[in-house]
Amino acid sequence: GLKYIELEEGIGDSSKTPRYGQVCVISYTGYLQLPKDDTKKKFASQSGFILKHGSGRLIAGLDEGLHTMKQGGQRRLLIPPKLGFVLNGLGPIPEMP
Repeated sequence: GLKYIELEEGIGDSSKTPRYGQVCVISYTGYLQLPKDDTKKKFASQSGFILKHGSGRLIAGLDEGLHTMKQGGQRRLLIPPKLGFVLNGLGPIPEMP
């Protein structure tokens, strides 16, 4: 499943984490690392990205990683293929060896 490293906890208690349906503003940078390649390739970066939490329009791993974050927090998410991007017509998500 999803793994994360808490870089900065954020403010407030755990009752202040995003609720499904709530509008959130995030900044992110996405990297892709292929199984047989040690180099990471940056594929996306955006500051001030507005989203509706739990809408199904994000990759599942990002949505899951946001669900327990506090306001102002910062995390490094390690998203496995099953929770990553899926493009229609490309077939099943490859398994990690």
